[in-house]
Amino acid sequence: RCWEFGRLWNQIKARVKKPNIGDTYALLVEMAQTGLKALKYRGKPAFAEEKWQKCSLCGERSALIDLDLDKLESDPNYVNETIKKFEYKFKDDLDEKGRRNALYYKRLKDFWKKMAGAFPGHIKENEHLCAVCLVKRLAPKVIYESVKENAKNNQKSPFFESIVKEFDYHYPSTGSIAISPFIKKTFDERVDFSLISETIKDMLERGSDDNGRRKIKNFLDAHFTEGRTVPAIKDRIIDKHIAVERFEGDFELEWFYDESFPRFYNELEDKGENGQKRQWAERIEQAVQEIKKKAKEILGEKYHLPKYYAAVYLDGDHLGKWLRGEFAPKIEDVFHPDFVKQVMNNEHFKKIKNLKRPVTPAIHRAISSALRDFALEVVPYVVEENLGVVVYSGGDDTLFLMPLENLFKTLMALRRLYSGEQFVIKLGNRIFESDKGFIKIYENGELKEIIRVMGTKATLSAGVAIAHYLDPLDVTLSRAKKALEEAKEAGRNKAAFKVILHSGSERKAVVPWNFVEKMEVFRTEISNGFSPRFLRMLYGDIDVYQEIPEAFDAEFLKFGSRGQSKDVKLLLCDLIDARKDNGLPPGEFVDALLIADFVAREEGAK
Repeated sequence: RCWEFGRLWNQIKARVKKPNIGDTYALLVEMAQTGLKALKYRGKPAFAEEKWQKCSLCGERSALIDLDLDKLESDPNYVNETIKKFEYKFKDDLDEKGRRNALYYKRLKDFWKKMAGAFPGHIKENEHLCAVCLVKRLAPKVIYESVKENAKNNQKSPFFESIVKEFDYHYPSTGSIAISPFIKKTFDERVDFSLISETIKDMLERGSDDNGRRKIKNFLDAHFTEGRTVPAIKDRIIDKHIAVERFEGDFELEWFYDESFPRFYNELEDKGENGQKRQWAERIEQAVQEIKKKAKEILGEKYHLPKYYAAVYLDGDHLGKWLRGEFAPKIEDVFHPDFVKQVMNNEHFKKIKNLKRPVTPAIHRAISSALRDFALEVVPYVVEENLGVVVYSGGDDTLFLMPLENLFKTLMALRRLYSGEQFVIKLGNRIFESDKGFIKIYENGELKEIIRVMGTKATLSAGVAIAHYLDPLDVTLSRAKKALEEAKEAGRNKAAFKVILHSGSERKAVVPWNFVEKMEVFRTEISNGFSPRFLRMLYGDIDVYQEIPEAFDAEFLKFGSRGQSKDVKLLLCDLIDARKDNGLPPGEFVDALLIADFVAREEGAK
């Protein structure tokens, strides 16, 4: 309440001759956070249940439609007039409710088919979105085009030119993210993709006229191209200019999966569009199959199409306490030791020396700067160099999607760089060298900048959901969010993993960060040929081993070491030591290693 601030200010003025923001800042921060807590305890407001067909994306709100839903429910004349307006024909034996429902669902289908035609490549014909999801889908496009128009009107403005040059509002599909390691290998090995461009060119040139060519182009944009592949893959699969048409988006990588075309043909059949559109799709399929055949010949054993990806939430631990100054050093520790010696016997200093350093605007600016630099200079580069895509990165709060290749390495790199631990990693043309809360960033061998991060006392938690590319994205994200909550509940400074198999079963584990390193070592050993089959045998009796972990350790070493090299035996001993040091129950330990095994197999390990 405002009067509380006024009363506080009056008390400060009574004690200080010329008060300023520094005299009240810590108290104001405490009061603001107390008020925020009070709002959280009140809970979320209750929302009325929305009727009719739910949004195909969020599943929470009603899909948009060009009908007056209030009149649809209450006014039979409105229903009859609307049916007549759109010249719809329904069965004569439908009652009032039946005619209303028939009108609604017919109009919903037609409306979104029209929207898909108006925004090819942005909205699919089988989608129906609510207002919120439609705004999220189209707002970046509208904003981009607005900025682009401003750039044309302000051609001398470097501000607008830089935004238009760097801004990309598209996101690749989950299938494109999962399969990106395969696509990168094909480009590295110089697999020729030109047959797809040649096929599209022939299709366009066979168009009867401009209208026919435009129809083919819209079909390709709606189903076969995406605005953006993963940022690390710079090469294009199809040319930007084919015949007289311009393709802003590239060929969608998901079409390289064996099941993609049969699934699409089923969709066309369900919609009664099995004629010309199927013929166009079959021509694209022939080109794709030919390229895959060549890729198998060139890649040999490296040929593998991964189908799983990871959704990762990162969140800084106890950020509220950092902002309140609960992790601030003691006043005695802030000053130089020589100064402390000089004032050690001062009575006033004795009273305040063990108090926390007061919260000031400067401290908050330092925290804000550290989080900003981590979000802008570290996260995008680390994630994108490992074929990932950043959804958002707002300081300590990050969400990104990435293939399973290098998953554990990426997580560990971000954890270390967040705190500025002693660590060096080379990614692309950059080297990140961190130590004591600072990161030196080298680019092309030259020192680009030095940034300050949160410091070695700061920690980070992660929630990781590994899912099949066809699983609903909203379900995957909710499971990743739930995993993050479990990491927090387990004591923070941990990573929680959930693997959602396409069959619907789930495997999960919550482990300290140092054990994520062990998971990466174990994954590497599996990729080099080590078989972890013994883990599944042990897992069959895991309930018994939970009670007698010493027996589990002995059995783990006994069965895992059979016929193995000295290096593997040492690794297994190291894993058991890590289990004991981190207090992991045998069940959690085996689950974590089986997740590492799953990641290795998805990367192509035999």
